[in-house]
Amino acid sequence: NSDDNGIWSLNTLAFLLADVTPPAISCAVSTDTLWPPNGQTVGVVVTGAASDASGLDAASFAFAVVDEYGVVQPSGAVTIGSGGAYSVTVPLVSSRKGKDGNGRTYQIVVSGQDAGGNAGSCTAVVTVLHDQRH
Repeated sequence: NSDDNGIWSLNTLAFLLADVTPPAISCAVSTDTLWPPNGQTVGVVVTGAASDASGLDAASFAFAVVDEYGVVQPSGAVTIGSGGAYSVTVPLVSSRKGKDGNGRTYQIVVSGQDAGGNAGSCTAVVTVLHDQRH
């Protein structure tokens, strides 16, 4: 484009691409079964890592337990370390109903957000066995 004085100007169009990708979160448990079903509380260690190209919102990371029976549902913060690694101990009760043939199931969900506000999660399952043959 030229103005009346013969000076040329460039028009620039800038736009931002929105971050729509959730953070990648992995999780693993120290044990996926509890035995014996004696009513004792067992600390199950959940470890994993989180990563995202836009960065992590470390304060948003937490765990929550979904109990098949709806009784024990601990939750809490997860501290993200260097490189996105984390480790948290989750208290689970090693008990089940006597006639529950497939055992009691706990789902431990670790969730968090990236710097763009996108949420991600992973789920690990722990079962209180009915008997040791499972």
